[in-house]
Amino acid sequence: MTQLKRESNPSPGFPAGFLPQHLGSNGQFLVTGTGNPLPTRDTQLFNELRTLKEEVQSLRTIINQLNNKPSSYVGYSSESKPSNVTKASSFYELDTGEVYLYDGSKWVVI
Repeated sequence: MTQLKRESNPSPGFPAGFLPQHLGSNGQFLVTGTGNPLPTRDTQLFNELRTLKEEVQSLRTIINQLNNKPSSYVGYSSESKPSNVTKASSFYELDTGEVYLYDGSKWVVI
């Protein structure tokens, strides 16, 4: 076990005091400071963050699945049909009653 480090330049008239330190994983005392903060670990917070990370990943998976599902659109024949849509999406024209299906590259009347 090592000894605690003392100040190398104490204030005039005062004895050298101990520097703020913590025990490192290597068994040596490390001076605590801006470049080497006191290590802390809040187990409850760590577990909550891990659970939250898992829930976020689960939600991302669900969102990706929803984004890849076909959509249904409604409009008039004079309107442009949506672009950048998922294959098997449908478009119903209100004025003509025709239904279009997107085949992956173009809208086709069915």
